[in-house]
Amino acid sequence: MSPEGVGGAPGPAPPPRRRRPASLLPCPLLLSLALLLLSRSSAEEEKEPHAVLSDVCASCHANATCQKRDGKDVCICNYGFVGNGRTFCQDKDECLFGTSKICGEHTSCHNTHGSFYCVCLDGFQASSKNKIFIPNDGTNCRDIDECEISDICGLGGRCVNTAGSYECYCIEGYQLENGTEPFHSATQKHSCKGVDCGPPPSLPNAYSTPADKTTYGSKVVYTCQPNYVIESGNWTAVCNSRGQWEGADMVCKEIHCGKPLWFPNTDVIWDNTTTVGSIIYYKCKEGFHYFGERNFSQCMVSQKWENITFECKEISCGKPPLIVNSEIKWNRTSRLGSVAEYKCINNSYPTSIKRHSFCTRNGSWEILDLRCEKVKEFVEPSMNNSCLTWRRYYGRTGANKTYHLTMIRMLGNESIKTTDLLITPPTTEEAVNVCLPLRQDANYTVEIIAESINMLLRVRITNPVVVPPYFPEKKVVFSNISIFNDTCIRWQRESERTQLEETYVFHIQGLRWYQKKFCHTMALNFTTDSWTPEVCFYLHPGTNYTVNISSANSNQQSATVYMMTPITGKAVFYVFLFLLIIRLHL
Repeated sequence: MSPEGVGGAPGPAPPPRRRRPASLLPCPLLLSLALLLLSRSSAEEEKEPHAVLSDVCASCHANATCQKRDGKDVCICNYGFVGNGRTFCQDKDECLFGTSKICGEHTSCHNTHGSFYCVCLDGFQASSKNKIFIPNDGTNCRDIDECEISDICGLGGRCVNTAGSYECYCIEGYQLENGTEPFHSATQKHSCKGVDCGPPPSLPNAYSTPADKTTYGSKVVYTCQPNYVIESGNWTAVCNSRGQWEGADMVCKEIHCGKPLWFPNTDVIWDNTTTVGSIIYYKCKEGFHYFGERNFSQCMVSQKWENITFECKEISCGKPPLIVNSEIKWNRTSRLGSVAEYKCINNSYPTSIKRHSFCTRNGSWEILDLRCEKVKEFVEPSMNNSCLTWRRYYGRTGANKTYHLTMIRMLGNESIKTTDLLITPPTTEEAVNVCLPLRQDANYTVEIIAESINMLLRVRITNPVVVPPYFPEKKVVFSNISIFNDTCIRWQRESERTQLEETYVFHIQGLRWYQKKFCHTMALNFTTDSWTPEVCFYLHPGTNYTVNISSANSNQQSATVYMMTPITGKAVFYVFLFLLIIRLHL
């Protein structure tokens, strides 16, 4: 048989012809075939009984060998041939016995003239490292581990060796770009592509650091937004082999500081929020003032209210300060809102309208611009023709003073009281000017008494100068005006007019220092023939009244009386409310 490969393709060059070692026994099939051929040869010889074999060895077939057997020369076909050794030696196809039996597993058998050879299948390699072999030397085919070849499956591929071949799979973090697994890199245009998870997902109230990579195994760390803190969960996300971010499930909750700090004797100004930046203000209760750094606390990112040193202590102003020439009306308490009233004594007047001091929030008495100056009355008296002028000093608040003026006219040896009247100058005027009904032919003694301070001015007028035209002496319509029962006044009429009816006109105005908008006005006429008339008015309590009295029958002569009604009833409430407002403004 000509040496051809499997399927008729030319096989590799046959190896040199080798005899089968004597130690190897022919297989039973070969033995049977040999016996059959020998029997045939014997039969042919019997048919030619007369043939004379002069030289047996010379008659051996070209593919036979002459051997001695039992003392005789015998032609025996060479190894790999079958026949009678003389007339024919036919090539034996060893491959017909089965490749696996002849060459072993994972082989292909190739017959040659008088012999055969074996080749390992693709994916296998001869243990002798030779391409072809005859298995009588113990050579066998072993699997080739293709996975030992570097990057045989390409980037991201994983090689798995199989019997006679291999398979490729994508490693974790890579996915097959096309096709299905397993794949064969040598025959298929498949490749593994790295997994890309894309932008990381967002979490409520959190943000992530910029991701440098989004491939398999990349990590992203999340942080809670400002004013939030992690409550639970994991803050790291990892790109998995499926192309998804996983692992980050943290929950961020808004920071709350809870119930704020409490301080005794305080009120709070707070909108009931407890988030970061919330502020609570502390205000000492009425009668207390604070000591410390500051009076507010803020909710911090540490989830706690900021610590402050704060304390409310009761306000105590101690004793009110002394003012010379004054006495203090005080209930001996020094708490917030306590009042000390100052009253000038020893014929002194206050230099300020305000004469009371409050205990203030800073723990001290209100500073008063108050001094008690000595009263100066009847300063620099002088006569100007028939007018008497003097100055008085009661401070900038002025003085609500009434002067009782009496004048005695001396004519010869006769002394007559010609004038007896009350003078109430405007409160704020320092200079008082009184023009007297004088006659040039008489001398006068004028006495003026400042009743409230019991000071007297006596002036003697001799040979007065009366500027013409001459004004006759006016009769005094009323004198000796006095107040009784808080709302009633009485006065004395001119003696010469006591038998006649006199009509008086009253203009009354009432104001309250604690109610700026309060004003009570009245106007009335009163007719009487009494020598000492009395009249009572319907006046409101707690009110300062100015009563102007004029006579409708006597050249409009008038007098002004000041009255102050006591604080009773509703007026007490208004006074209390006014004082409370003042204290709150301190």
